[in-house]
Amino acid sequence: MPTASARRRALAVLAAVVASVLTATPATAATGSDGARLGVSTFDPRPQDAAGPGAPGIQDSAQLAPVVRAGDRVLFVGNSFTQGFEEPTVSYGSGTVDDLNDSGTGGVPGIVSRLSADLGVPLDISLEAVGGQSLQWHLENRPHVFDEPWDAVVAQEFSLSALPAAHGGSSASFHAAARTMHDRVRAASSATRTVLFETWASPTSVRLQGYGEGPSALRAMQDDLDAAYADEALTTGWTRTAPVGAAFVRAVEEGAADGTPADGVAPGTARLWSAQDDRHAAAAGSYLAAAVLTATLTHRNPQLLPVGPGSAASELGLDARTAAALNRVAAESVPVPLAVDAVSRDVCSPRASVVRVQVRNHDDVPVRVRVPGVRGIPNPVVQPDGETVVAVPVNRRQRLPSPLSVSDAADGRTDRTSVRISAEGCLGGG
Repeated sequence: MPTASARRRALAVLAAVVASVLTATPATAATGSDGARLGVSTFDPRPQDAAGPGAPGIQDSAQLAPVVRAGDRVLFVGNSFTQGFEEPTVSYGSGTVDDLNDSGTGGVPGIVSRLSADLGVPLDISLEAVGGQSLQWHLENRPHVFDEPWDAVVAQEFSLSALPAAHGGSSASFHAAARTMHDRVRAASSATRTVLFETWASPTSVRLQGYGEGPSALRAMQDDLDAAYADEALTTGWTRTAPVGAAFVRAVEEGAADGTPADGVAPGTARLWSAQDDRHAAAAGSYLAAAVLTATLTHRNPQLLPVGPGSAASELGLDARTAAALNRVAAESVPVPLAVDAVSRDVCSPRASVVRVQVRNHDDVPVRVRVPGVRGIPNPVVQPDGETVVAVPVNRRQRLPSPLSVSDAADGRTDRTSVRISAEGCLGGG
């Protein structure tokens, strides 16, 4: 498998993103109290349609911007792969998702709702999902849902239809249904961004569809699915493909998940597929799917997600080690910024000219920290899971620290990616 640095080099199309610090939340801006939180802007998602028809799936440079912004209305369409197959997934986050069929389901969209909010991009999510049904079924039986002008639509097709005919699939029906769905929601609003939810190979599917057994069979089936989804994204012009299935196989190949769980799950690995049928997702699989979808939609790095008590992962029954491994796999599967955060260590007085900022690297590559446009201060390298303190000038007009940027120090590139910055204390009230 390629190294993390090699994977970063493969994303050489990353545009230089100079992080600009956002203002504090209204409450803290009004009071000047401790705990003011800052963020760093990334890309404006609205120009994504400029990619136009033919955007080649997850390899296109347009993938390096978010599909959504905070507050966007996002519709998920699918079947039990989207709904979830068993508890705690099925009902997870049901109070944060508008289930259009009133079944009390949260499912994968419920997890996405939590993860996106944890990464600072809360979404208004609706769910149109019925077990065992295809996109064409939804178009024929729930046509009114697609007449609304959604900001983004995530569509998950029947899991076997994209396979070659020799393995029980129907390429023609897959493309026809996906294209009809895409065109229908774009007819309601040309501004709607469309995301194709790529499904996964499974131990049961590879056996029943004639691929054999074991990790090599999972890889063979997923390669066929990857090719079909890439072709559909290219020919129809989907805004994005969420490589959920590719992430499942990556998790197996990198040792984060067990590819043959029927003979016992190896210690230190996750069970991605339900013990009931080894086809639908278990809680860990639904979490990984949600992490990939969240990264695809928000362009935020899942490695910044909390994994301890009270986190979505913990509430789904995943231990911190497993959740961190799945977040890493998701981050490797979707082009996202480096996983670095920074916290101001000082309370600023009105006369303050610099603040001390603690920078933490949650990524798996060393990163170099810079303050763009400022000379004469060190540009330290922070190792994976390491931290450092940087003196950052304060913007006297806005009473905010100058923006930080980070780059992959291992491959020598100077591309800059966004950093999430928070402040422990007042940045202007004294």
